[in-house]
Amino acid sequence: MDWKDVGRSILSFAPAIGGALLGPPGAAVGAGVSALAKALGDDETGITPEKVLSKLRTEPEETARAITQADLEYERELTKRLDIVNRTMRVEAKSEHWPQYSWRPFCGFLWPLAVLGIYVILPLAEKTVPNVPQWIWLGWASILGVSAWHRGREKRVQAGDVEGVLGSVIKAIRG
Repeated sequence: MDWKDVGRSILSFAPAIGGALLGPPGAAVGAGVSALAKALGDDETGITPEKVLSKLRTEPEETARAITQADLEYERELTKRLDIVNRTMRVEAKSEHWPQYSWRPFCGFLWPLAVLGIYVILPLAEKTVPNVPQWIWLGWASILGVSAWHRGREKRVQAGDVEGVLGSVIKAIRG
């Protein structure tokens, strides 16, 4: 039994935490476990998937209510963090200095060129492919992912979607 089992069990009423637990191991799963521990009054080091599923079986309503509340708090925290990133990006976009407003798009154009150059062109030219550290790719992909997500969010707002993720969760809970 692992955290993915818990994620599948709570996904219907706690989508943010459930989704975090279903994702690849890392910070999101850790944040989901932390939110569950806080909701159930346990310590992060003492909480286990077995404890959570056992509580869901023995005290389903009370446990589901606590996890749902934790899910809303978790979603609010994520929204605050994304709002900070969004405000930063808006300030950068309004800058009068081209390096400040163009560095994210520049990264977006360089990404495929770097991937193609390193992993396609160098082998075709029979050159040694360098060992690029994983943190380089993760950092670069993070910048592009955040930029793309905020750009998509901006387009959704322009199209009239003002509800957002948190609003959708609240609407789903209320029915």
